[in-house]
Amino acid sequence: MVRGHVRGVRHVRRVVSTHAGFRQGSGPEPAPGRHQSVQLGGRRHGAPGYLTSTIFALIAPGLASVFAIGLGAKIVAGEEEDGTLELELTAPVARHSLVLQRVLALWTSTFIVVAAVCATSLLQVGVLRLDVSVENVLAGSAGLLLLVMGFGTVALAAGAMTGRRGIGLGIGSAVAVLSYMLNSVGEVLQADWMLTMSPFAWFLGARPLFDGFDWTSLAALAAVSIVAAAVAVVGYERRNLMT
Repeated sequence: MVRGHVRGVRHVRRVVSTHAGFRQGSGPEPAPGRHQSVQLGGRRHGAPGYLTSTIFALIAPGLASVFAIGLGAKIVAGEEEDGTLELELTAPVARHSLVLQRVLALWTSTFIVVAAVCATSLLQVGVLRLDVSVENVLAGSAGLLLLVMGFGTVALAAGAMTGRRGIGLGIGSAVAVLSYMLNSVGEVLQADWMLTMSPFAWFLGARPLFDGFDWTSLAALAAVSIVAAAVAVVGYERRNLMT
């Protein structure tokens, strides 16, 4: 078992070492440009690029988005469809308060999921002795949190406005997939307008695993959740729940 563990660690470290610039000063720097941070070559540069391309740009956003979108669609529209929400509406509670409580529950649950990703990444950095600072891992985790939180809140808003869980799932998933496609295609075509419209590009373009916190990028990602939450409150307040 010990030999297997050692071989596994060595294998991962060999994979990391194949990324240019894993050791300080080695490997070419990515070419300068407005969106150099989201190009594939830039993402795969060194140990930060290894974490970005394997975890923060692929596995974690995919799994966390599935969780957040599913919960966002269920937490209002899903409960309305199965009749659970009707019991709460009989109590003297304002509609906006009910929606805001569920928004907070969604954000808290998403935070727990991303915190697990952050802890796993920090553990990986420590075990493999990767040249990535704790601050940069926290920056990447903050961006990931706001990214998937935005997708989940969009799903919640669509469900709150329509009362249909399926519509919430569909719209939340469509926004996430479209964002990912705009980022991927925009990288290949070097189309700035695609990258400008993609929350994925806002997240990855800030290069958090390389450069740490980018407050402009984080503010843009946070705005998606805030606007979606406001739409959910207004839409639910104005809906005729008898239809």
